[in-house]
Amino acid sequence: MLVLAAIALVLSAASFALGAGVGVNAAGYVLASAVAATLVALFRRFSVRRFALAGVPTSTSDDLAAAVLLGFGFLVAAIHAYLIARHYG
Repeated sequence: MLVLAAIALVLSAASFALGAGVGVNAAGYVLASAVAATLVALFRRFSVRRFALAGVPTSTSDDLAAAVLLGFGFLVAAIHAYLIARHYG
């Protein structure tokens, strides 16, 4: 699921090259915020459940990757929100 979240973020960041229309930025915002955050949350939920059943703590690299993806998603979503607001402002 982290790979799908990373793909969603790459597509969202690539949408900057497609143009400055509101529709493109809205799609990029949804990809960066809702899709990426949901995929990371689902990964975390299944990861914790799987490791808790085995009695093993979650790996640090998984936690770090999830945090980096969420941070990058927040940054890209904020840029898209700014571009949408600038279009109307």
